[in-house]
Amino acid sequence: MKLKIYFILFWVITPLISGFAVERFYPVYPTEDKIQIDGSPDDSAWQIAPLGKYFFPVLMEFESNPNPPQTEFKVLYDDEGLYLGISAFEENTEQLTAKRKDGENIWSGDDSLEIFLQPEGKEWVRFSANSQGKQANMSARTAAVVVPGERYFVEMFIPFTALKVNGRPLKLLGNICRNRYAGGKGEYSSWAYVDRHYKEQAHWGEFYLLSKSDFVSPEKMEKFINICLRPVLSRSAVH
Repeated sequence: MKLKIYFILFWVITPLISGFAVERFYPVYPTEDKIQIDGSPDDSAWQIAPLGKYFFPVLMEFESNPNPPQTEFKVLYDDEGLYLGISAFEENTEQLTAKRKDGENIWSGDDSLEIFLQPEGKEWVRFSANSQGKQANMSARTAAVVVPGERYFVEMFIPFTALKVNGRPLKLLGNICRNRYAGGKGEYSSWAYVDRHYKEQAHWGEFYLLSKSDFVSPEKMEKFINICLRPVLSRSAVH
């Protein structure tokens, strides 16, 4: 119990006394249940994962749409890799664009999600998937389901070997991003509060792969992980 409390207090108090803070963080817990990569958000294993949310618009779109449709995610891990479940809320699901095929640049023109992950001492790796589950980096496994008039849900498994690490890393820098075209033009949003583009490692959040003994209920943890410690300022940006 003390470890759980210290973990939370560290992330809340440290920014106040140091003047510097990681802007976003997310605790990744182990799952003992194998998650089927089938695009279904109803897998019971997801219940232990806290919900990450509140994506920021990349601000070349700030003047026209400061409140784009939101995106939410959960992350878990097992001995082999990471599991991600990402909901991209969208009323205009009939307008979703998904023209790219597996192995192509999914992020270019498709309604899609991009995941950037960087182990300590390694280069970052990008994974992406569109609303039909097509992906650019074929080392991951991906599936997607569209819920008409509501959202599309992408489920992804990323093996640790795809990050060029042996076994579970304790920490990953990263960002989860969304490219939206269903609204009639390109709109871009990011979990990390970036200045100019998705790939700004200086502003990426941190994913901590914790042990089972560090578990804190999702309801309690969500009060902390969905605070961005950096103020929202008006600025221009380039995607």
